[in-house]
Amino acid sequence: KSYFEEFDNVYVTACGTSFHKQCFPSNSVHLGVSFTAMHWLNKKPCNITTGVHMTQAKGEERDKFAAQAAEDWENLLFHRANELAPGGRMVIVNFCVDANGYHLGYTDKSSVCMYDEFNRHWQAMMSEGKITKEEYEAGTILNYYRNDAEMRAPFAEGTRVFAAGLRLVSAETKITRCPYNEDYVANKANRDAREAAKGIIGTMRTWSNSSFLTALDSNTRTEAERKALVDELYGRYEDAIAADPEKNHMDYAHHYIVMEKVGQ
Repeated sequence: KSYFEEFDNVYVTACGTSFHKQCFPSNSVHLGVSFTAMHWLNKKPCNITTGVHMTQAKGEERDKFAAQAAEDWENLLFHRANELAPGGRMVIVNFCVDANGYHLGYTDKSSVCMYDEFNRHWQAMMSEGKITKEEYEAGTILNYYRNDAEMRAPFAEGTRVFAAGLRLVSAETKITRCPYNEDYVANKANRDAREAAKGIIGTMRTWSNSSFLTALDSNTRTEAERKALVDELYGRYEDAIAADPEKNHMDYAHHYIVMEKVGQ
């Protein structure tokens, strides 16, 4: 049922501008909400050679991702500060690494880490000669999960975000359990392991597919070949989940952030 049927004086506007830029006129937004989006980076600082995600990066590669994420986060908040009207608030719910080191796909639920599994299958395809070393390394997912200190840093006095009037009201982290895993564990006597695996993989694929597809060399491979290789990657992962759905999950670790623009 559409909200148009329940509320009068509601108008819908779509903005095609990246959130890495200012999207609305200055001092025009009274309430902003963003869910699970601003962990995506504006550009790739480097390929990660030790995995597919920043949580697996080490040394200089990890430092480059952290620096890019810090720059992007300050810019994102500065643009939101410009957009908000004085007294306006914004709520951002973002993927993070929490105080326990937990993040998307890795919590206290099991020792299996989603990104380690992605890397295991992607790396196996390289070892088998199905993808090249360059393609393996190009399969770097372009996001960064900030910790609490990194999230809070731009709100400190003396930053341009602070000077623009943006203040941190509250921040906390929470774990949201993977519904596919929870459903399977609670009802496994009546649940098919393969169907549970398909549900988890389907969700994972919505946000990760393009990272692996674009990693494959379009100059030497046909579109059909590239799609088939990505299908194989997810097929391998699905088989692993189907073998033990209880250990595989996509629990969420989120920052819940509330900010307000004070009068200038």
